Amino acid sequence: MELYRVVSIGSALSDALDELIQSQQLTQELAEKIKMQFDRSLNKVMSTKLKNKASFKAHCKTFNQFEHVHKYRFDKVTVSLDKETKLEADGMKLVACDAKVVPDP
Repeated sequence: MELYRVVSIGSALSDALDELIQSQQLTQELAEKIKMQFDRSLNKVMSTKLKNKASFKAHCKTFNQFEHVHKYRFDKVTVSLDKETKLEADGMKLVACDAKVVPDP
């Protein structure tokens, strides 16, 4: 699953691998293996190491669902990280996947 490749770190990894492929320092096959390991590793970290929780309030602008992947776009967002820390943003994108579909780390 390519769930984490659209976040900043995943995009940066893809860009770096593309540069290495273009300069012939890396094969396409090895780059794909690296991306697959990145997905597995990030999935494991997200499911086992993170304990913090956040909540948010927002207006849902759009919603799309395809093959168990849910994409939301929100406006007027307030994120609460704890009782004292609140962040506000004009917009936010959220991508979620059904847990049954994501392979175990």
